[in-house]
Amino acid sequence: MTGFASNLKAGIRLPGANQQRSLGIATILCLVLLFTVLGLRPDIEGALSSKDEISAVFPSSYKLQKYKSEVKLNGLPVGEVSGISYTGHDDAVVRLRLDDGIRKLLGSRPSASIEPVNVLGGRYSVDLKPGGDLTQTFSGQIPITRTRLPVELDSILGALPRTAREGVQGTLAKAAPTLAQSRVPLTQSLQSLPTVLAPGAVVLSAARGTHPSTDLPDLVANLQGASAVLTARDGQLERISNDLNTTADVLALRTPQLVSVLHDLPATVDSAQAGLADLSVTLDKLQVAAARLQPAVPGLTRLVNALNPMLDLALPVVHDLKPVLQQAQPAVSNLVPVATTGTSVLDNLRGPVLDRLRGPISDFILQPWSGGSTPGFTNLPEPYQRTQTFYEELAYMATNINRASMTQDSRGSTLAFQAGAGIESITDGLPGSFPFTPTGILELALQQKGITKPSTVNRLLKRAGVH
Repeated sequence: MTGFASNLKAGIRLPGANQQRSLGIATILCLVLLFTVLGLRPDIEGALSSKDEISAVFPSSYKLQKYKSEVKLNGLPVGEVSGISYTGHDDAVVRLRLDDGIRKLLGSRPSASIEPVNVLGGRYSVDLKPGGDLTQTFSGQIPITRTRLPVELDSILGALPRTAREGVQGTLAKAAPTLAQSRVPLTQSLQSLPTVLAPGAVVLSAARGTHPSTDLPDLVANLQGASAVLTARDGQLERISNDLNTTADVLALRTPQLVSVLHDLPATVDSAQAGLADLSVTLDKLQVAAARLQPAVPGLTRLVNALNPMLDLALPVVHDLKPVLQQAQPAVSNLVPVATTGTSVLDNLRGPVLDRLRGPISDFILQPWSGGSTPGFTNLPEPYQRTQTFYEELAYMATNINRASMTQDSRGSTLAFQAGAGIESITDGLPGSFPFTPTGILELALQQKGITKPSTVNRLLKRAGVH
């Protein structure tokens, strides 16, 4: 053991006086540097901070302290005082460093006031109040016309008359015995405060939201904006309350109907559920159809692009159609009774009339027709005209009559027709025949007498000895 101690003393050399003095100086310097850094911590944090900054002009700085005085919005801390400077008129320009997003809540014309942190004063903060258009983001400086200084309690007491101050002193003198008598109840109340404040702390923590730095300030600012909108017009809130009262009265009168609606609501929900189920099937089919139509989309795109020039050309036409449609509206309106009458006429044409038109009349008009020899003249070639339908021959006849009536004189239209006898009209119509043969003359005479039967004509001609 003794050997170990001797070896330890040999391995460790105790510092001399100079070394001890150097170590003490270094320790003192480190402590001074540490306290200096701690004292300048607010300035260092302010210099390194990247928060938004605005300024406000006050008649005086009024005990505001750089990096120590808070900036509040509707009573909630949202920043700090980052600097104080003075103008030539002894006005104080206070720079306010705000949390992110606070400038958006100030509106276009905010105001600022220096308020004491407590009733007795000592510490002060800058309280901001939104104003103007709340949809705009403020930037710049709040002028002195929208700032004010606090009113201290001693100033209020100094403005009171002497009798009022003496009355306040008497009241405070009598308050001491009252507080002495209330010591036990007050003690019990203070003892019960922790059990009350603990749930209150939970409620306040929940009220700050998931983002404590912005949720509650946003809520307060929005509530203030809503109250400003509701009170912007005189009597508007009263009218809204009266309308709500009227609505409640109507709902009270319609209670049976509301009960019926609520009674039928489950069935309505079931019907809606069935409809949504059917709609789901429809949407599935529509999805399949859309997938099939997808290859046609490029073609439709090209079609639409090709239709654009046509639509450009059609636009003036459509524009010019507007007066035409306006002029046609009376005619279309007059067509309503005509259409009604035409409907009754068409109803009367149904049945036997249309059956007769589709039957005998249609068969007669569409049947083939060809010209032939005059009855009794069997030696003419048959047929001497091509076969065609009856309605064509009827059209040709009408056309020929029209052409025949085209000749006009001073008395009007005349028929271009001249009566007379032709050579072949009294012959047998054979080439090389001489006119006025006995056979032809006898056949013409028999025809004029109404004898056209071939056997009778031949028998009479044999009897006359000319056949």
